[in-house]
Amino acid sequence: MSYSEAQIKYIDWLDLSWLTRRFFLAVVYDKKNHTPVKIYLINTTNASLSVSVDGGFFCDDLYSQGEGITKTIEVLPDSPYLFDEFKDGGELDFTNWWKLYIKGENGSLYKFNSSFSGRIFWDEKELEKNKLEFTEKNGLISENEAGYLLKWHLAEKIKSSGELLMPPLFYFDGDEVRAESSVKDFLENPNVDLEYLKNYGFITEEEMKNALEKIPEAREKKKVEMGHKLERLKKLETIKEKLNEKMEKFKPKIGDIIYLETENEMGDLILGGKAKISDIEYHPSGQVFVKVAGFPELTYGWQHLKPKQEELKNKFGEQWFHRYEPNIIKNDAT
Repeated sequence: MSYSEAQIKYIDWLDLSWLTRRFFLAVVYDKKNHTPVKIYLINTTNASLSVSVDGGFFCDDLYSQGEGITKTIEVLPDSPYLFDEFKDGGELDFTNWWKLYIKGENGSLYKFNSSFSGRIFWDEKELEKNKLEFTEKNGLISENEAGYLLKWHLAEKIKSSGELLMPPLFYFDGDEVRAESSVKDFLENPNVDLEYLKNYGFITEEEMKNALEKIPEAREKKKVEMGHKLERLKKLETIKEKLNEKMEKFKPKIGDIIYLETENEMGDLILGGKAKISDIEYHPSGQVFVKVAGFPELTYGWQHLKPKQEELKNKFGEQWFHRYEPNIIKNDAT
């Protein structure tokens, strides 16, 4: 991949990532009964978005793959759209999932996937973490309701400025492994997705033909790209192993002889010198603390001590870390 191609791909990826944080599905609950009553599409961008909906549902032995595109709606800039209500045939009783094909004003085409089970009652932590502030600000939630934002399971950019991307870009909120897997699946069997896009008017017959002609080249590029990634991973693994070796040398062990500085502990002068490690504590932050024999009340940060060991060794030599006990001279003069 050339530098210019990589730059364009990165810009498209940023655009896709940005839209996942500006266009949402949101569920509104009835506070009293803790049941879902409404689902909104919320567009916080400054452009109108045309959204084509392909939905399916699951409920016990009822299962639907969806019926293709069932409706297309226009979600205005910085606006919500009431997408579903409990009274609409009881859809919120089921586990619903949606494939949303989103057209931007610049000719871009995206596909977002999400799902929601109407049988899941609200979770206070989830409500607080993904609180639906947009609708609260715009008065769409009453005092008897609460809502939160749903997460996108998958986001995909299919077209950029009217041009079909081959392969599409996939985004799983930072999960690069799943994104790479989706690209691999598409390249292995592109006909299903392309046929769907053609049947519902997202691409033309000519665009589909051109896309299929580019598949062999796209597969080869992906193969080369994965080879480069594998090489980088191997190099990183080698670096990681070397770092681990260094870290093992860096880590203190119980029984190790180390050097401590002179200190004044609550008015008790302790002279610096050698000490034997009696205990080690590893903190989640990565900090390492050590205790030494004979002084259980004292704890030392190893990251602070380690760089000073050579200096302290030269300073104290064979002297051991010990409390200062001055010679007391009695005055026998009478």
